[in-house]
Amino acid sequence: MTQPIGGYGRSSYDYARYAEQESSTNKAAREFCTTAKTVTSGFLCDEDTVISDACRSPSNDFDKFVCDDKKMQSLQQGIWDTTKDVLKTIFGALVGKTAAK
Repeated sequence: MTQPIGGYGRSSYDYARYAEQESSTNKAAREFCTTAKTVTSGFLCDEDTVISDACRSPSNDFDKFVCDDKKMQSLQQGIWDTTKDVLKTIFGALVGKTAAK
């Protein structure tokens, strides 16, 4: 195996320190997803079962709001309407500028 160019000094990459840091990150993520009980944690961990269970018995106000179908539908419709209005405004501004030239 060839030696790195430029030196006799120690490499800035320390595998043992990187492996230790990586394992602590993986451990924290694994513990977070193992104890996931809310809609948000289920979404972050990509666990449909957790989301379903959280909606059956919501433990906080956010889960209660998100799991209410009527409220969620109105929220989604509001976001969609706002997005359409913003796009129309942007398009109108672009067309107005090109028409003025």
